[in-house]
Amino acid sequence: NEITKYIQSILKNKNLSDLQELHAFGQSIREKILSSKLSKEIIEATSIAWNNLNKNNTKHFSVAIRSSATAEDLPNASFAGQQDSYLNISTVDEINKAILSVYASLFTDRAISYRQHNNFDHNQVLMSICIQQMIRSDMSASGVMFTVDAESGCKDLIVINSSFGLGELIVQGLVNPDEFYVFKPCLRNKKFPIIRKNMGNKTIKMVYSKHKSFEHSVQTIDLDKDDRSKFSITDDEIVALSQVGLLIEQHYGKPMDIEWAKDAIDGQLYIVQARPVTVISSHENHLNNYQIKQKGKLLATGRSVGYGLGIG
Repeated sequence: NEITKYIQSILKNKNLSDLQELHAFGQSIREKILSSKLSKEIIEATSIAWNNLNKNNTKHFSVAIRSSATAEDLPNASFAGQQDSYLNISTVDEINKAILSVYASLFTDRAISYRQHNNFDHNQVLMSICIQQMIRSDMSASGVMFTVDAESGCKDLIVINSSFGLGELIVQGLVNPDEFYVFKPCLRNKKFPIIRKNMGNKTIKMVYSKHKSFEHSVQTIDLDKDDRSKFSITDDEIVALSQVGLLIEQHYGKPMDIEWAKDAIDGQLYIVQARPVTVISSHENHLNNYQIKQKGKLLATGRSVGYGLGIG
């Protein structure tokens, strides 16, 4: 269609290694998409789906507009998180605006550059948009679960990260979550499987905003002091999540990266997304020990991603 031809003409034979040019090209494409209109078929379909999903006309009913690109979960790529998603959308008009914004996020500077450097054809990366009913984890907890320890490569471990509020802060790395390690052999043999629990330094959480605009539908607030010194989920919930994680891994036949949420209304745990783990360590069976030879002024502390050291 017209937009596809426009995108092809913009990206064809352009010097995308120049950051200023890359920004200009990307912005031009995004503006073109955002200024366009969805087809009548899509607008009608979203309206019908909204009415079917919210049959009871619940006052605070809302949905998430989640992105899923076809190339997002290739085994040797890491597209996850490059495209936008929007939470707590409560009108059909805002849903349609969010859909266009998700499409436009295919052409952020970061997304264009990543595809270029990894030789992915821009025209072959297609976007699917999932519209899901919101789980009220803003009043509860949410997080992510890996059915493998991606850092060590140990496939007998399940690693769960959890924090209060919506899970977007964990995905974006903006909160230091609780962390739980579950041993699969014990889980399978119905023995107590939790082998380690680390309480995160949780200071903020993401909740619903009173704004109706899809761009400002959530907000970050300070976490209550009492919640900062407690785990965000119970041992029973850790085990329940792990059991579901095992089932999902068995279904797909590979280690999985899973997003989950706990609903404050019904108290149930929900799986909202699952995709193959794209990065697993292939470390040899030896342990490297690192030490800092020089000491400097401590500026900030946090939980490390890996076990190495670096300066800068």
